[in-house]
Parts: sequence; structure tokens; C-alpha cells
Amino acid sequence: MPVGDAVVRLIIFLTGLIVKTHVFTLSRLMGYRHYVPDKDSVLVTCCTNGLGHVHQMERILSVLEEAGMRFPVIALAKEQKVPAYKLESLKKRFPDATFYNLNLEIDYDNGKSFNNLNIIVSGTKMVLRRATPFYRKLTRILHRHRPAYCLSFWEPSVATFLNVMNCPTRLVAVASQGQIYEDSTGVERGLLMRMLRHFNVGNKGCLVPLSVRPLDCAIPQVVSVPAPAPLDTEGGGYFVAYSTVPQVLGAIGKRMQGHRVRLFVKEHRLAFYKAKFRRYPHIDVRETARDFGEQLARSRGLIASPSRGVVTQAIALGKPVYLFCPKGHLEQEYNLRFYMHRFAGVASPKGRRYRRYFGATRQGRGRNATAVSPVRDCRPTRPDAPASVQRSVTARVNVTSVISYTLDAGAPRSRPTPEATATRLP
Repeated sequence: MPVGDAVVRLIIFLTGLIVKTHVFTLSRLMGYRHYVPDKDSVLVTCCTNGLGHVHQMERILSVLEEAGMRFPVIALAKEQKVPAYKLESLKKRFPDATFYNLNLEIDYDNGKSFNNLNIIVSGTKMVLRRATPFYRKLTRILHRHRPAYCLSFWEPSVATFLNVMNCPTRLVAVASQGQIYEDSTGVERGLLMRMLRHFNVGNKGCLVPLSVRPLDCAIPQVVSVPAPAPLDTEGGGYFVAYSTVPQVLGAIGKRMQGHRVRLFVKEHRLAFYKAKFRRYPHIDVRETARDFGEQLARSRGLIASPSRGVVTQAIALGKPVYLFCPKGHLEQEYNLRFYMHRFAGVASPKGRRYRRYFGATRQGRGRNATAVSPVRDCRPTRPDAPASVQRSVTARVNVTSVISYTLDAGAPRSRPTPEATATRLP
């Protein structure tokens, strides 16, 4: 066994031992006792860091409900993070379900930066502070509903509880992170990804990937795409900006002046980001609402972090996409490589960190340097595709190069041609 792998295993073992001691002791004090599961009872849990998990939960449960399954209990990690329109939609879609707010989730949107160490420290403090009411609430849920199955959409707290207490409830985790573990790119062997699997799936659970590429035993990741709409040309049109970690989109403040940008954020962070971008009149900070898809359809393009749902929506709509990636967010780093390698009309900054993500090589020096990316192995159109589709992809590549030129701090003084920038990594 390699030394590095042995060290990773040791860290996971010691961390798991501490967590088990904490969970087991508090859970017993909060009254947890073994229960006999009800075979007709299913507990659904869902992560609320980003709306992607919530959207996928709604779609998958809807399909399973049509097949005859019922979901009497739905527990959201932190209900206050879910937009009011989405929460209303969920309760209307599943009127017979009892909704619970677990109120326990690590929040990595502090409005300043994305740092794994800070997230771990703040997450540990939050868990220690809220663990007692959480274990009390979860114990009551399990004793009252006695679920035979737990369908988890990457929610770690309940999954960890079920594993540590050896509950009779069977755990099935459904998440886009499953594609990373199935792809065998090496990312899945790192400490953080193995820790995430340990706490979200564990020994009792099984992981079903949500995938945007063909994989055995995976569920296709599906997004809703609004009807095609004409571009909003008033004032030169606008770009849509969205991210689960909006702090990484700070460049739109100074570098997108002269272009209208609509930045969509969660309801509970709306006041914070309105204050943060108040000096930039070209940025319109809005609450994420049910018409987000229509707003995207009428926009000139998307500026975002590489989250699966919104990027897949933009690509399906034929929109150019410019991606900022939070350093250390392993899933989004994987997604960035995936989109850059496989899709035209997708761009990102040209700095060293971004070139490392997708294996690009640098050619030339200074401001006129270019970076050559590996050949994409999954083209969006075939050579015999209709001319209208080919034109859409070409236009998307060219508009992406315009966004890249605008956001690139090291762009040359003279505006490059679309042909030059289409092959340039911004």
C-alpha cells in the first residue's frame, strides 16, 4: 500500500472514530433506541447548498411516484436556504408528505472566499453548537415514521447517523458526485472526496450517480429547458450570472462595466449581495425565482461557476458559457474539466490554475500568450447536423470569446478577432 494512501486511510479512520463517539453518545442521550422499520415508509433527505440537489430530488421523486412509490417524509438540510417559490412548489407537488427542517448544514457561502480549511473549522463549530437539537429531532423522526429506506440527495448528517447507530433503515444516496467516483480520473482517490463518500454514503449505503454522460447503473441528469425565446436587446441585452458560491463572480463588478448583468442569488443572501455590488450600477442583483429559465433564455450568455444544472441548461439553450471555479471545490473543478473538454462555446479564465484544471499548455509569452487545450472528445454537433444547429454552435463560440475578452484582465489592447479568440483560453 502506498504511503500516501495509508496516511489518507489513517486520517479517515481517526476522523470517523471521533465522529462515531460524538454521534453515538449524544444520540443515546437524546433517547435513540432500535426500531422495527415500516416497509412502506421512506425518508427522503436533501442537501440545500445549491438548488441542483433540490431540483433533481423533485424530478426523481415525481418519476418514482408515477411508478407507485410514496414518500411520506421529506427532510431538508436547511429549509431557509430554499427559495420560497421552490418550497411552495415542493409542498404542492407532494401534498401528503410531512416536511422537516433539519437545520443542520455546513454553509460555504460567506460572501468573501472559498477555503476548505475555513469551511471545515466553521462546519465543526456549527455541528458542535447544533448537534443536540438535531439528534433529538432526528430521533423523533425515526421513531415516529420508522423508515425502511432513506433516499438521500447528498445530505451527510442523516447518512452519518444511520451508519454510526447501525439503524435498520437502508441508505441509498443519489448525487451528481457519483459521476466523479465512477469516472476514475484520480480525483476520487483524494482525501476530501473519500471523506465526503465516507460521511454521505458510508458502509451501509450505496451510491447511484446522477450523470450527464453514459454510465452503467446511473440516472441521467435532466434539467428543465424553457421554450426558445428571442433575445432581450434593450440596452444591448444582458448576461445572467449565477453560482452556489457567488463570491467567485467578483470579477463581474469591475470587468463587465458597459454590459448589463443580472446576478441571481438565494433569498436569504439577497440583501448581502445587493450591498456588496451597490457600487456597480450595471449589476442587477435579483432573487432566484421560478422564471430563472426564461431569463436565461432571453440573455446573451451565462457567467457562472461549473454547477451541473445551470450550465447544462445554458448549453441546451445554445448560450455561451463563461465559468469561474472556486479553488478547492473538487466537484466543480471536475465539472470545469468536463465541460471544457467536451463542449464548444465554454470558456474560463486563462490563469495557471485554470490551465492546470484541464491540461492546457501555454504557447507564447506575455499578454499575447495563448493556451492550447486538448481536443474535445464529445462534440456537440455532428458534421452532418443541420446548418442552423452548426450556426448556433459557431455563434456560441464567438460570443463566448467576447465574454472572455471582457473578463480577461490580461487581454491585449487591440480587440482580437473571433477566429483568434475561439481557440484562445481566456
